[in-house]
Amino acid sequence: MITNLVIALVLLAHSPSLLAEDGWVLWIETTGIRTIVDAQKKTREGREPITWSVHDGYDTLAACRAGVAQKFQGLPRPDLDALLSDKPLPRMYILNSQTLASHFEFQNGEKLHSQYRHLCLPGTVDPRERGKG
Repeated sequence: MITNLVIALVLLAHSPSLLAEDGWVLWIETTGIRTIVDAQKKTREGREPITWSVHDGYDTLAACRAGVAQKFQGLPRPDLDALLSDKPLPRMYILNSQTLASHFEFQNGEKLHSQYRHLCLPGTVDPRERGKG
């Protein structure tokens, strides 16, 4: 079953024409910042490449938005004070109505902060085409 899902996602990612022309597609834009700690314990930050992926298709905009809400259900939503403090954040949390954020710290001292923006777009729109042409 997972293999079929992977094949379907690969086909959708490489064939925008397969997207429903009269439906809605949930796209997820992933961005990240990696903090790297070198051998001398110095840190430097680097941006991860921005990626877009198709998550699901829906018949209506309302159904797509409900799908986003379902993904966010049960996740914590820290207030601004918690986000700005030095307190540890949950691994995955709600940043705003469209965006989930994650925070991972690795044993080697590296940190990865990622954001996952969820956008419901008409099936004829491919956000990866922005800025081309």
